Amino acid sequence: MAFDETLAGHLASPVPVPDSTVILSGSGKETFKTFNVSTAAGLLAAASGVNVVKGTSSSVSAVSGSSDVLAVLGLPTLTEPARIPEFVTTYGIAFIDYAVFCPRYAARYDGRFDFLSPMSFVMPTATLAVSADAFLHGLAHDDVETAAQSIHAARPDIARGRVVTTRIGPGQRIDELAPFGCSDSAVLQHGAVRLLRHQDDRLSGPWKRVVRHRDDHASNGAALIESLHPDGNPALTEIVELNAAAVLSTAHSAVGGDEALHLVREARLDGRAQRLLTRLRFASPKGTR
Repeated sequence: MAFDETLAGHLASPVPVPDSTVILSGSGKETFKTFNVSTAAGLLAAASGVNVVKGTSSSVSAVSGSSDVLAVLGLPTLTEPARIPEFVTTYGIAFIDYAVFCPRYAARYDGRFDFLSPMSFVMPTATLAVSADAFLHGLAHDDVETAAQSIHAARPDIARGRVVTTRIGPGQRIDELAPFGCSDSAVLQHGAVRLLRHQDDRLSGPWKRVVRHRDDHASNGAALIESLHPDGNPALTEIVELNAAAVLSTAHSAVGGDEALHLVREARLDGRAQRLLTRLRFASPKGTR
């Protein structure tokens, strides 16, 4: 990280955050574009009681990046690392622009590459210099083990983590978990990596049409809102719940997948996710109320 002095300084003294905080990041550059699933999953996980710090950026390889969707929904993205603890404590989640921690890296790479690069394996997680307990990184590549090991090498202070990817068809991959296709995970525990695989070969054509990336920011934002609604389209809610459950079980290693899925589903069905959205709309990223 020596090429970015700002990042080196932050990594030498990471921003303190509450216990059980998970860094949530993604590589982007999928060969099948979904709506902003990881952003929705972070919100649902936070509504379920998990502390989340999620990096954001504008679009590189799709119509809408996380920053674009948050802006159209009126949800705050922080530009001051010092405010992360306040937001995590108050709301359970903080969205922070990657460039805040690593301006030189961002100037070189943000918006310049619409394809997966070696940096995609490690930088999205490693650049979020907060004292998290765990990370969940989505990767649009099958080598999740290398990514987990690389993140551990860059951030040995983070004891646990998980890197996920799903191949949902020939030449089609997303940097998230999905209920269809072949999902691979590399689960990191104190330097040791365990590989997991789940495969479901049911036809997924109708599902793909529902979860695909939309043509404008407002439509992608609307899909995110619907995915968190108690009566949302099942295809949208299912993929968000699956990824929110992965965040929850990564934060709390004693919570298994089925229990985590039950907990995040309850947070959606009882309206907690919707209430969190409302509270965040009244939060100011600039420190005023």
